[in-house]
Amino acid sequence: MAGASASMKRYCLLVVAAAIAFAATAEAPLIALAAALLTLVFWALDAMYLRQEHWLRRLYDQVRVEPADQAPDFRIAPDAALRRTETFVSAAFSWSAALLYAPLVVFLLVVSLAV
Repeated sequence: MAGASASMKRYCLLVVAAAIAFAATAEAPLIALAAALLTLVFWALDAMYLRQEHWLRRLYDQVRVEPADQAPDFRIAPDAALRRTETFVSAAFSWSAALLYAPLVVFLLVVSLAV
């Protein structure tokens, strides 16, 4: 999951750099706006991967502290309590997502107004 999250960030930065270059060269502000919308899509995908990674880490921690004589439970589906504590919104506004995507969206909006 961490690898997928890192891939989302790399692809997003690549798309944003290409969109800024193309918007500035062609003087087309709609390109920057489209890139801002695409950045929001990348943000949502990254938040989904981060949420699933948080679920998996919590489930691993639960299994890790179980006594050795107890048979392990191999279910990796998060229960309702875990789903309530680790939400999509909390993953989207975690430091690893919000500190990258929010400034990119703002920057692309500024570029769209400046072009």
